[in-house]
Amino acid sequence: MHSSYHSGKQLDIVLNFEIITFIVCMVFILFSPFYLRLEFNLSATALFLGFGGAVISYFLLILLSQSNNLLKDIRRFHQGVVGRPLGFKYFWYPFLVSIPEELLFRLVLPALVLFFIPIWPWNVLIASILFGMAHIRKGTSPLVPLTAFAIGVVFAVVYELSGKNMLAPILAHFIFTLLRVYKFGNS
Repeated sequence: MHSSYHSGKQLDIVLNFEIITFIVCMVFILFSPFYLRLEFNLSATALFLGFGGAVISYFLLILLSQSNNLLKDIRRFHQGVVGRPLGFKYFWYPFLVSIPEELLFRLVLPALVLFFIPIWPWNVLIASILFGMAHIRKGTSPLVPLTAFAIGVVFAVVYELSGKNMLAPILAHFIFTLLRVYKFGNS
């Protein structure tokens, strides 16, 4: 019997991890010795970059999913959302995944990396590598973390171009996850 990537209990574990990540990030942001500017501005730039980043990431995923192994892994990844209520699939799941991951990989980790390696592009690169590594699961194709790395770079560029407005990468990640679940989480 072949276990699915995010089926049932595994999906619940992932979502619990996302909630814990959110709490840890908020504590770090509030009590950190680093100056972390947590900015959420509803602006045309943030909306444009958020939607643009989602579209670029989605087309990157579609392009890279032409590999049969990656396509199979993406479908397994979404088995846990198949049969879930529509509100969960198309709102709560993208919501619960995008906010903690973007806080961690665009704000907290880059700040820590900059503290140790004070050269700007390294923090984006290292955070994107860690984003890719966070998507490694047992039995998946090496294309999964490589694709997540590439999408992490897109989200990081969206964050930087928005003037470090956290709304832009969260929106990009939310819409990307929504599109991904719609495309691959219905079979």
